[in-house]
Amino acid sequence: MINATFRQFRADLKEILNDLRGLIEDINNPELLVLAGDLVTMAGEPFLFVTIGEIKAGKSSFVNALLQAAVCAVDPAPCTDVIQQIVYGPEEKISEVSAHIRRVTLPADILKQIAIVDTPGTNTIVEHHQDITEGFIPSCDLVFFMFPAKNPHTRSAWEFLDFVHRQWHKRVVFILQQADLADETELAVNTAKVKEYATARGIDQPIIFPASARLELAGEADSGFDAIRNFIRETVTGGQHFYLKLRSVMDTGEQVLKRVYEALQQLRKQLDADKRVAAELEHLLFAGRAATTEDIRSAVDRLLQQYDQLTADLKEEFEAGLSMPVLLRRAFGSAFSSKPSIKAWMAQLQEKFSARLTRSFEELSTESARQFLVSLNALLEDISRALADIEDSRSLETTRVEDLGGQREDVILDIKQNVGDLAGTDFFSRLMASKPQNMPSTLMGGSALTVIGAILLSASHASFLDLTGGILTGAGLLMAGGVLVVKKGKLLKEFSRGLAEGRQTFEEELERRLGEKFDRVHQDITGSVQPFFDYLNTREQALDPLVDQGRKIHERLRALSDTFQKECEN
Repeated sequence: MINATFRQFRADLKEILNDLRGLIEDINNPELLVLAGDLVTMAGEPFLFVTIGEIKAGKSSFVNALLQAAVCAVDPAPCTDVIQQIVYGPEEKISEVSAHIRRVTLPADILKQIAIVDTPGTNTIVEHHQDITEGFIPSCDLVFFMFPAKNPHTRSAWEFLDFVHRQWHKRVVFILQQADLADETELAVNTAKVKEYATARGIDQPIIFPASARLELAGEADSGFDAIRNFIRETVTGGQHFYLKLRSVMDTGEQVLKRVYEALQQLRKQLDADKRVAAELEHLLFAGRAATTEDIRSAVDRLLQQYDQLTADLKEEFEAGLSMPVLLRRAFGSAFSSKPSIKAWMAQLQEKFSARLTRSFEELSTESARQFLVSLNALLEDISRALADIEDSRSLETTRVEDLGGQREDVILDIKQNVGDLAGTDFFSRLMASKPQNMPSTLMGGSALTVIGAILLSASHASFLDLTGGILTGAGLLMAGGVLVVKKGKLLKEFSRGLAEGRQTFEEELERRLGEKFDRVHQDITGSVQPFFDYLNTREQALDPLVDQGRKIHERLRALSDTFQKECEN
């Protein structure tokens, strides 16, 4: 009774809808998931036939004969005292759904395609049976109204037909069962009466089939069941009714898929907006590092300028002290001259130079430290403004779709908090003071400005004194040994060369120390927003396959719909 082509269509549609349901599960949309599950159920549901008639009208025998399977119990005594849902199951099983409904599962292949509701008689004395029977009518595909062929005049059955047709407008087929018990005249008269009763109740051109379940089950000809099966195949399981049923499911599937696509597009729109913020953050981080590099270069240049000025003064004073009379007096010591000895003179030069250096570099270090703080705080403020531009997904007009790859708002909130924490000066103090190398302990608990200044001062002061101190000491040793008397020019040349080399080493050392310290600062700043970059990558990796999957499902559904349309037109 099931058209093979339409059966394949239904199987293909169910497969597509199952994939659609899987896609909706991935985007975590509870509302659409329920709807998609209903569609899968609708597409896979067997055709539902409901049998209605008075007790002993032969309903159970008719069902067994129609399906050519013993799915309904048959007994000479009235045995169908409850509604029986007869459905497919891997093993025979009977379960009581309620006091008036029994579910019977049978491993009969026909039940994979057709389910039966076998009802009590319309004239039954069991309470509530009629009310319960009415509950199955709305979802059925075909109603068999059954009368004994010898007596189609039962009032209770026709009253129930009034309800079925008026309330639900269901397709109804009239069966004159046990036709083998009536002669030709009785069948002709009673068929005419059924047509008269049905027409009076608003059913135009009622479909009436005389049938004999006994003859069909015995394998005899003229049972009337071939005509019934042909009618079912043409109008229900392979005809316009089936077309409308599957077309309705397809159209609803298209609407669900459209809403899924809209939801994914909204997620894509949000992701693209977040990626623009991420690109801005990357630009800010790059520009922040460049600004720090420029600040380091500026600080070093200013310290080098001071270095050049101080060493020029030192060289001039050193050269003036190398005149022969002065040297001779220094050589003979303070016993014969007011001039200090060469060793004492060199110590004085060192002390005077150190004092000038410390005073000058303290001023420059404080000023440079202030510039570093201005640049770093500006970077953090720019990052905070960029994060503030991130749109809250809860304000988007979209079908309820949970965020992909994690909880977006939580990630953004944590990042904003982290960046806000970094803006505090304590952060810079702790970071710059870690492993301070030669930094006085009194500065360890100071402000960020003090700590950065101390880094500058300690790096420049230590490097510079190590270099110039060595140059002065070496010069003193040469002079103390009398070398200066014969090689004054060479000594001056070596002194100048030493100062030049010291300048280069000083520059390199200062850049290295500052670079290492501020690289850690920028690593912490980058680390504070890195979860946002990671999160966007996770979302994109999750979203792209879903969009592609939705596109493929849509293509399959459209292709099936077009083929189905052509098949129905043919």
